[in-house]
Amino acid sequence: MQRVMSMRNTLISLSCIVLSGSISVAQPSGAPVGFTLPVQATPSVGLPRWMEPAVTSTHGNLTTLSIPLMAPGDAGEDLAVTLYFAEPGDGFLRVIWANASSQTTLAHNLYTGVAVPHRQTLLIPASLLSQAGVLTIQNDGPESTVYQIRFDQVYRDEVSVTRGAKTPDLLMDHGVSVDANELNAVPYRPSADRWTEDVIHAPITDRIERIEGGLDFVVPLAEEPLQARMVVRVAGLPFTGTLDLWINGAYVTTLAVDVPELNDPGYYHDGEGTWHYAGWRKAVAAIPASLLPAGENVFQFTPSGVLPGDPVAIQDFILQLRYPVPEPPPVPPAFDLFGNPADGELEDAYEAPMPEFRFLISDPELNS
Repeated sequence: MQRVMSMRNTLISLSCIVLSGSISVAQPSGAPVGFTLPVQATPSVGLPRWMEPAVTSTHGNLTTLSIPLMAPGDAGEDLAVTLYFAEPGDGFLRVIWANASSQTTLAHNLYTGVAVPHRQTLLIPASLLSQAGVLTIQNDGPESTVYQIRFDQVYRDEVSVTRGAKTPDLLMDHGVSVDANELNAVPYRPSADRWTEDVIHAPITDRIERIEGGLDFVVPLAEEPLQARMVVRVAGLPFTGTLDLWINGAYVTTLAVDVPELNDPGYYHDGEGTWHYAGWRKAVAAIPASLLPAGENVFQFTPSGVLPGDPVAIQDFILQLRYPVPEPPPVPPAFDLFGNPADGELEDAYEAPMPEFRFLISDPELNS
């Protein structure tokens, strides 16, 4: 069971100051690089000039997909490579970039162990793209588990944000944002508790969890909140399916699950009239505060519309809870130079020690 840390008493106030910064953006309008390669089918369009035909080979239980690339796009720009794959329950999927002078492992294993259709965006730095090379993707098994790869040139753009706003490390043209941990294939890391004024953002999960078989998430609260909202990311849920929220054994609501933009390359067709999505979708719900009393509260998610045996997973389950702002401590009245209350009312004076003064004046009579 995962638990929320106890509520903190100190509120962090974030001011609304607009700052100027930069953000990595994939595939700007008119950019020379932006191509989706269907791995398990013949491309319906010709390959770009910077890509040669992919070659798939199998040796024993190892399948290798090799994609020769010349230096694409403008010099000095990174290349975002997004893999879409059907993750099995175990095994490995590694990605390597190699050229005549070096070999770099971009990811040792992209599998998460939850066996849902998945996506992963990696970044090949411009420093490694100065000469032609080969993108190598390997997995155990008789065939490649990758069915599609998206290539996007990345450039830096200016963006204005308010203080405290989270800026994505990479923004894709179909609206998906990617953080630095994913780009560098860092294993999943949960976010930490944080306050914004009178609202705490409390992560409940610290890993990716399968939920189709039923799973309890126990959340201890110090007191009942004034307002509550939850957000979670889900994978493996069909577009025709739903995700219900239960708290303390009672049905609460059906979560609103995001439908990605239709130009998102994560969509794929099963050939039987059904569209699926590889990746994570955000699901949100407002929770009546009265359903979250002080003490332990048990959350459950129930997916529907899922075929028996099909996995459904969640990550980044976060509760947002609003609590009253603590009353500030009393402010003592101001004192004049001689220790008297500034308003002259001695009987109502704040009980404070008489301040000590040292006169730094050159007159010896005043300093004697």
